Amino acid sequence: MVDQGTISRKLQLQRTKTGADTPTGSITREKPLVVNAINPRYFQDFNGSLVYLTGSHTWGNLQDYDFNFLVDTNSTTFLKALWKFDSAALETDPSGTGKTLTNSGVVGETSNHIEGTGCGNWELGDPDYMYRTNANWVGPWKSDDAVKTGSVCAWIKMESLAGTMIVFSKFDSGSTYKFSIVCFIWDSGKAGFGLGYNSGEDAEWKTHDSILSTGTWYHITWSYNNSDKSYAIRVRDEDGDIVGTDKTGTATLDANKLTVTDSPVRIGAYTEDGSLALYFDGLIDRMAVFNRVITSYESTLMAQSLPFDWDEYITFLTGYGHNYIRLWAVDTGEGTPHKYSIDVNGKWDVTSINQSLLDRLASRVASALAAGMYVGINLFMPDSVKATSDWAIHYFNEDNNSNSIDGDTNDDNYGYETYDITPEITDITDEQKAWIEAVVDEVNAYDNVLWEIGNEGDWSSAGWQYAMIDYLIAYELTKPKQHPVIMSSVMDWQDTHDPDDSLLLAEACNADAVGFGTATYGGSPTVAAGTKVSILDVDHFFNLSAPKGQWPWRAFMRGHNPILMDWYTYGDPTAWTVAEQEEMRDNMGFTKTYADKIGLVNMIPQASGTGTPSETNYCLYNTGQEYLFFQPDAGGANFEIVVTTKSYDYEWFNITTGAVHSSGTSEWSSGDIDVPFNAPAVLWLKEA
Repeated sequence: MVDQGTISRKLQLQRTKTGADTPTGSITREKPLVVNAINPRYFQDFNGSLVYLTGSHTWGNLQDYDFNFLVDTNSTTFLKALWKFDSAALETDPSGTGKTLTNSGVVGETSNHIEGTGCGNWELGDPDYMYRTNANWVGPWKSDDAVKTGSVCAWIKMESLAGTMIVFSKFDSGSTYKFSIVCFIWDSGKAGFGLGYNSGEDAEWKTHDSILSTGTWYHITWSYNNSDKSYAIRVRDEDGDIVGTDKTGTATLDANKLTVTDSPVRIGAYTEDGSLALYFDGLIDRMAVFNRVITSYESTLMAQSLPFDWDEYITFLTGYGHNYIRLWAVDTGEGTPHKYSIDVNGKWDVTSINQSLLDRLASRVASALAAGMYVGINLFMPDSVKATSDWAIHYFNEDNNSNSIDGDTNDDNYGYETYDITPEITDITDEQKAWIEAVVDEVNAYDNVLWEIGNEGDWSSAGWQYAMIDYLIAYELTKPKQHPVIMSSVMDWQDTHDPDDSLLLAEACNADAVGFGTATYGGSPTVAAGTKVSILDVDHFFNLSAPKGQWPWRAFMRGHNPILMDWYTYGDPTAWTVAEQEEMRDNMGFTKTYADKIGLVNMIPQASGTGTPSETNYCLYNTGQEYLFFQPDAGGANFEIVVTTKSYDYEWFNITTGAVHSSGTSEWSSGDIDVPFNAPAVLWLKEA
């Protein structure tokens, strides 16, 4: 690793603030993107052209959601079985747990499936099923296993509703009943859950309220927690949206709670009175069995995290005129490819960086470059310690790694110390620096890269972020290219500071750009100070003021580079409506169009409350030369402007239709002006 002390802080500050030349040597150094010296609210490229950044980001754009994301204290994963039912491996469990099934009649379906190369097709008339004996089962509900808590998750598509149909069962009945678990669909189309008790002689039945349709894919999660006898049936549609309301509650059972028996695991049937019955009719894809409860949030993630089509996403973004995207690499095991390799005991080896993630990163950076997109590579996720559930799956939780590295030195089950330089946990800092070096080595050659140290760290992470920024700058000075560095908003997760301190923290560091997170930026944003580029991401505040769809214009007119946390892979948005999200997507592209054609390098933003040059307080201007006014009023109300009297080329733009309404050349002077249409408006004046 480079010795940070060999490169002076003075030189680092020069590089950040002035773009001064780096030390001479055998390496030819280039800066594809630097802060513009005239208008430091924006970057400029190596051609000297101003670069205004706007775009979106979503889960899955670098890492996919991974079922096998948790490691327990016994060094075994919570995922106990996974069947993808791919056409060439219909019965195989690819998770490494070895739960290969015995197949009785199920065939592969390759033309209609959720993921991979196919799914399983269970035909009612054949009848078809798969199974694995109790003796060969390792997971929840095995007869000699104390683990009675677990979840079954599966995609199903019913071809008919001829009667009640079994999806997953561990139940036999002959001379005696052996109820354990039954996951099924009633003949009414509702998802049902059977829980065995009284030594397997009886069962308690639970039913989801929603009626499911044939010919439609659903993701269903059945969960049971034996500690308190709580259960859940969670149904999601093909877009990952919640169907109806999750069915949750507490079972009655008896004092011994759930019974586990030696009956086999079956998919698509169970045994009733000694004979197989209640066969499933339809398609099943990607079934997983866990030895823990799957939460509502996780169930939604599973349903939404279908294979991410990167090329389709880039096409989607460029279709809106966007030119920027954040790429996240999470610090927990829920994203795949993972940051680190897994050792033979099923734990993370945090000294072994996973090359497949670096390969994917490089591929997607190259693809974005070809499409004219800049990428902000998020190196760390310091917000991944703000909840005990997050820390439970973190790489630096000592229960999860094989290196005896513990980022929770005060044992409060959060791990904030992982991202706190005082006191420093040297082992963790070394691995964090190693990750920085690996990523820089992989993508240093690309011109479209920006670095982001971490997403939404606690106030206590500020010093750590400063240190990582300085280390990154120092290390990249040993490489052919140097790229801008971003410091995102610092949050007050531990309730120890004024959240507004995040602004001071971000402005004080050596980063080229900052990402503010104070709630006021979701309304009428404060004018960007111009000391650093402001990349304003709604992910950091979310509480957008109405009308939300206009927020990109409000941010742009105040000197910021607005980006959107898009629900692209999350189903319908919850922080705003589908229509408002579409408006924001459109308006980010519209602001990019105007940023490219106005003389933005010489224009400054009007501060809120000044009333000049625009009564609306939204204007970018170069007095007497050029003005860009924004009237947010939905009715196109008249508003007062203050301009130098002269002849201007003018253009009226309707942000609702996305079209230029009218243009021409005429004399303009200060006073009230009439908006020529009844919609939010943009007026561009440029000296003729």
